[in-house]
Amino acid sequence: MNHKELKHIAPTLAKLREKNLSSGFIAPSDYFSTIDDSILQALFPGNLPKQSGYYTPKNYFDTIENSVFDRIKKNKKVSTLPDNYFETLEDRVFERLTNEKTTKVRSLKKYWIGGLVAVAASLLLFISIYKPQQEQNIDVATLESYLLDNEIDLDTYELAEAINDNELVTIETENTIKQSDLEDYLLEAVSEENLY
Repeated sequence: MNHKELKHIAPTLAKLREKNLSSGFIAPSDYFSTIDDSILQALFPGNLPKQSGYYTPKNYFDTIENSVFDRIKKNKKVSTLPDNYFETLEDRVFERLTNEKTTKVRSLKKYWIGGLVAVAASLLLFISIYKPQQEQNIDVATLESYLLDNEIDLDTYELAEAINDNELVTIETENTIKQSDLEDYLLEAVSEENLY
């Protein structure tokens, strides 16, 4: 960037450049070598002001005790003890201890009974509302016709998940196949070509 462009863009900077200043900051000569001494001189107690701004009146500490007692007497009445106070104190304390009123003891028995009745009523209500549904026994023919009519496609694994072991034993005992019927079926349905 030449001088004309700088003068056009930033005239103040151009004037500084004309004065031949390398930067805008100048420190006095020997500034950094004497800065420690000047700071310590400013903080030295001899340079602090002689008066702090707080003062106490003359003879303040000699008369403070009397002035405090005078204020207390003006503001508060001094209480006096009755005659023979300490001589009768012990008797009065023991009298109060023996004449203490007894506190009433309330029985919580009726509240316990009420709570138990409420819990019992809640359980009875829960039991009467919640009745488990009883299993409905469906015969095999109805189930088979339902599956065939609705064209539900179930594979062997899905049927195995749906039927538990007890139901499987029941089905096996009800639907036993005779050996002769099985042989006849196999002879009719299976050909020798399917075996190999």
